[in-house]
Amino acid sequence: MTGLHPVKSQITCSSCGLQRICFPSGMTADEVQRLDNIISAQPVFKKGEVIFSAGEPAAALYALKSGMVKLFRMDDQGNEIIHTFYLPGDIIGLDALDQPVYGFDAVALDTCNLCRLEQRDLEMLGMQMPALNRQVLQMMRRELELERAHYENMTHRFAEQRVASFIWSMAQRYRERGYDWECFRLPVLHRDTATYLGLTPETVSRILKKFQKEGVFTWRRKYVEIHDVPRLQQAAGIAPKPDQCPRCCAAMG
Repeated sequence: MTGLHPVKSQITCSSCGLQRICFPSGMTADEVQRLDNIISAQPVFKKGEVIFSAGEPAAALYALKSGMVKLFRMDDQGNEIIHTFYLPGDIIGLDALDQPVYGFDAVALDTCNLCRLEQRDLEMLGMQMPALNRQVLQMMRRELELERAHYENMTHRFAEQRVASFIWSMAQRYRERGYDWECFRLPVLHRDTATYLGLTPETVSRILKKFQKEGVFTWRRKYVEIHDVPRLQQAAGIAPKPDQCPRCCAAMG
């Protein structure tokens, strides 16, 4: 751990713009207030700083307010295995809810603001508030769905499809949060992308250049800009739903 001490949050759950993604979704105003009482804000984590490390006591969960976090572990040969990337509104540390220690390392990929929830406080509050337990289960289900989608991407798609699917998935996650999803910040190194997708950095670089040349999307200076939504979906092996606008992905009619 960094050794930084949590301080009382100045931004409450009720005033946070990530309510529909984070904990307060589906909770009453009184329940949100009670949740506020057990939340503290961590000092800002800068790029490269460790939030927690594998083997540390799993004492808290973290709600990401801004920035991006990489979750990974090292295998027996010293190779990095990237588990996932967290965006604002995601909860970090859910995998350790039933474990005494964290199983992964979590590191900030850029400047990150986080809320900290002590596990013992969360468990006690959950005994009094069924809605909170339901929300925790919903978050765990959402993370499991991302893991399944990543597994499918790794086992059933070729290299170009993996890269396109990764970009499309990130775009949709930003869209769910109400952010611009056709032009968004993605502070992930191409080397990390290659590791996450089971490819070589050279292969990822070649594919990105190909998509840029074909006018599908560009990824430069930590920003992704999607130029052709239907073609990106096609490249990712994703067919638009019959009642969905192929441009904005919203339901038509």
